[in-house]
Amino acid sequence: MTETIQTLKEDIAVLQEKLQKLEKQQQPKSPVEEAYKKVFGEYPLTDSISFDVSFDENLWFAFLRGYNCGYEGGLENSNEKLKKPNV
Repeated sequence: MTETIQTLKEDIAVLQEKLQKLEKQQQPKSPVEEAYKKVFGEYPLTDSISFDVSFDENLWFAFLRGYNCGYEGGLENSNEKLKKPNV
């Protein structure tokens, strides 16, 4: 009986994790996330729930900085703008 309860708890945990991922996919993406997908073929992992060994976080931040720089008036004063990425 306790094995059945434990198995059910594990199944519920797996289903809750899948539900969270599906809910995250349903949320609208920002324009920069859409642009990243056009370039790299997948959305960046921007939440703490997701974990993927193949995801390059530095690439995402470099892309984000370039995108923000291009849409916030070019390269002048870009160092100040890069301190806080807008997502």
